[in-house]
This record gives sequence, structure tokens and C-alpha cells, in this order.
Amino acid sequence: GRLLFKMNAATIAIVCFLAAVAVAQVPVPCTTPFEWQGGILAVDPSKQVFEIAEFFYDALNERMATYAKINVEGKDHKYAFLEIWGTNTGYEINLHKQTCHTYTLPGPFRPIAIPQNATFLGAFTLGMFLDVYGWAGQFADPQGGLDHYQAFVTGGNGGASPVCIPVAENFESSEAGFVHQDFVNVEIGISDPNVFIPPSFCSTASAMKAPSAFNPMAKRHF
Repeated sequence: GRLLFKMNAATIAIVCFLAAVAVAQVPVPCTTPFEWQGGILAVDPSKQVFEIAEFFYDALNERMATYAKINVEGKDHKYAFLEIWGTNTGYEINLHKQTCHTYTLPGPFRPIAIPQNATFLGAFTLGMFLDVYGWAGQFADPQGGLDHYQAFVTGGNGGASPVCIPVAENFESSEAGFVHQDFVNVEIGISDPNVFIPPSFCSTASAMKAPSAFNPMAKRHF
């Protein structure tokens, strides 16, 4: 009887320990570093659009920049897309034609982060070694509809770290349709702050009401 009691006590202790570890490792919504850059591979099946881009994120100064090679129905286009919240201005720049259009940003700066109300989907391993954490949710778009997303990020300390790196996301809205994006070659910091400065020919930019349908800035949940 005494031996059985000791065994049961030991079993209970182990279960309690494992439960405590599991609770400690429950992932929490996280945010990306204040400054980072990386590549984006994006696919918009409904519009037959494939994009390879360099992306730059600066939360400290509330600005983002994307330099993209976009293939639309078999034709390549080179664009730069800038969002500068300091002036509340978005830039859509055709680098081939050297034309520039501006538009008013539709809302305040939103950090690239997993929203606090996101639903945890689970933990996964990409390939053999990369642990990622999946999240899903929805939010109201500027037109009053609902946009849906699934985001996958790395997370330090078993997913319990407040800092994470984006790996992939799915985004769907009535206006943009469905878009899948992969994030590659992510680095902390900004190698060249000039990427946020519009070219000189943007001094004569014409205004547009909203970004184009292929503008990647309109197709992200962050």
C-alpha cells in the first residue's frame, strides 16, 4: 500500500510538472521587431498575379516599403509601393515607366503583429527543424466588410515570446480576393533607409482614390 501511494504521488507530481510546462509554453500573440526587412513571395490565383518582392518595415517611424517584380497574366512589371504614415501618404510607383501616383492611407499605422484577439491554430514544424505557430482571425476593413487571415510565425521560447518573425500568411477579403504570401530571408534592421524616400519624379505625382488591385499593401492582415 505504501509503495502504491508513493507511485501514485510520483505520477501526480509528473503530471503536474508536465501540465505546468504545457501552460508555460502556450503561445501568446506576438509582434515583429521594430525594424526588419526580407523577401516576399506572393500568389493571387484569382487575378493570375505572382509577386517577388523586397519588403522593408520601420515601426519606429511608421513606414513600409515594397519593391516588387509582379507578373500579371504572363507580363512582368516593376513597382515600388511606399506607405508613409508621417504624411498619411501611399505611393504607387511604376519603375519601368517612371510614373508615380499617390493616395491617402485608409487608416492609422498598424504594427505587423498577431492581434490580441487572434485564435491559436496550433504548432507545426516546417521541414525538420523550423517550429512555427499558426493564428487566425478576422477584422473590419475600411469598406465595412470583414477580412479573414491565417498567419504563421516563428516564436522564441516555445512560442511564448512577445517577439516573432513572419513565415507565411493567407489573406482573404471581398475586395482583394485570396492571397498567399511567404516571407523569406528575413533580417533584423534596415540596410538602407533611403528605400522609404520616393524618387524625384514623384514630385509631380497624380492622385488616385485607392491603391490598385495588385498593390500588395492592400493584401495583408497586418
